[in-house]
Amino acid sequence: MTANMPSIRVLVVENQPIMLDALKHILDEQEDMALIGALFNTDTLIEAVVKTKPHIILLNLEVSLPVIKAILKAARETSSLPAQVIMFCVQDSVSYVRMVLTAGVSAYLNTTETADELLKGIRAVARGESYVNKIMHEAEAAEDFKLESDLTPRQIEVIRQVARGKTNEEIAANLFIRVSTVKKHVSGALTKLGADNRTEAGYRAKQLGLLNERLDGAAAGSAGGAGKRRRRPRVNKRKSSTGSQQRRNSRAR
Repeated sequence: MTANMPSIRVLVVENQPIMLDALKHILDEQEDMALIGALFNTDTLIEAVVKTKPHIILLNLEVSLPVIKAILKAARETSSLPAQVIMFCVQDSVSYVRMVLTAGVSAYLNTTETADELLKGIRAVARGESYVNKIMHEAEAAEDFKLESDLTPRQIEVIRQVARGKTNEEIAANLFIRVSTVKKHVSGALTKLGADNRTEAGYRAKQLGLLNERLDGAAAGSAGGAGKRRRRPRVNKRKSSTGSQQRRNSRAR
């Protein structure tokens, strides 16, 4: 790196002194990085972000979603070039990783990673890229296949409508079901997708490929034939209760 290129300004949050010393040593050895601050917790993190204006916040703490969102909000509002957050934690739950990435965290690395992997992630994020290590990519891919199979065909139908911006009433009318039933399916899908709201659910559904046209009709994912078998009982039930269905349609409108 040439002398006139700006360093990557890194603010570290780590509550274990030994790990903090190790991170300081690793970062201090990098010509393109500058360690501008180190904190033991998030209590004064927002204040530190305002004061130091880091490019990268390396957060080695497992924190709740509200705290993450507060950090991201502060990072966006304190500089014309918002700080990017990298989570560097022992947590290896795919649902937790998915949650923080969906919230806006730029990268996720496990503390079992090598120093080279950590530095690779920091540089990638500094270039404006997102970064998840290979191990988590593989775990997330496996979890995605499980997640897609866990969503029922009806939940997939409903969440596709949600992603298109449809209201519960519009979804009920389109699918010929009660509004209360729509709400039940939306709630179930939000839980399985690890989403806090309809917007996040639509985003996750898109990531999983659930919005593709191949999911129209009775097919759901690569399960194709299996999807048809799961849906057939509901189709027969609707045919056998035409009068009730017509009443539900009237109320949904």
